[in-house]
Amino acid sequence: VWVCVGWLNIVYNLSYFLAGTVWGFAVVFVVFVQRQSCDMEKIPLK
Repeated sequence: VWVCVGWLNIVYNLSYFLAGTVWGFAVVFVVFVQRQSCDMEKIPLK
């Protein structure tokens, strides 16, 4: 039972950690894409 509980806790922690990293990467990726798109839009204006 203790082993099962320990494994369940590890799985839950890993799932939450992976979900957090995925959301973090998604936010960083969206911000990066938006900044790149803004730079791309500013280049022709110059």
